[in-house]
Amino acid sequence: MRNALASELNVLANILSRIALSNRHTCDFTLNSLSNALNEIVANFPVYRTYLTEDAVSEHDRRYIETALETAKQQSKSQDTSVFDFIRQVLLTRKDDPQSDNYRKAFITFSMKLQQFTSPVMAKGLEDTSFYRYHPLMSVNDIGGNPLEFGVTPEEFHNKTAARAQLWPHAMLATSTHDSKLSEDVRARINVLSEIPAQWRLKARQWRLLNQRKKVFFDGQECPREMMNTFFTRY
Repeated sequence: MRNALASELNVLANILSRIALSNRHTCDFTLNSLSNALNEIVANFPVYRTYLTEDAVSEHDRRYIETALETAKQQSKSQDTSVFDFIRQVLLTRKDDPQSDNYRKAFITFSMKLQQFTSPVMAKGLEDTSFYRYHPLMSVNDIGGNPLEFGVTPEEFHNKTAARAQLWPHAMLATSTHDSKLSEDVRARINVLSEIPAQWRLKARQWRLLNQRKKVFFDGQECPREMMNTFFTRY
């Protein structure tokens, strides 16, 4: 949000600032305070995005928003946390609230744009960063996966399959998509290796010993001898 998506965050903060300036109760919020609050809220968002509409907010989405707001409010270093209450009002106000039409339209415009912002933040921050740094089991570090969940029992698998067949019989079931970090066969191989750690450790040690004489140390790092020969020949 501070770098790759800074301009998008700035757009959201400016929309929110215009809303704040249109009401005497909120006009004292600075652009900087609004931007910082948004930064904290989005950083604590528990899902990719909500699906707010012009007319309603589902209970699931309301809970996600409340969770992000409350966590951000608790973590805030500002003495005045009323800015979070203002943002809550903007995100959750819909047509049944006693506000003017123009005022409500501004609320909806902001909440719709925020929904489009939380997704890339989650993708860049979690999938493209954390998933490559936290890897006790790489095969679960994928789209829709949970790095903290290492598997389910056969009963759980069959129950979930039965529920999917009943509730979403025509939904696509893909083991790999354009977003996948690792292909199906690679994930399957990693899963199998995770079941035989002792055998894998033994083989890895054997291979390391076999290749030891083909490695050299350069600048404090171990690297293949052939790579170094190629490097010095070329440069």
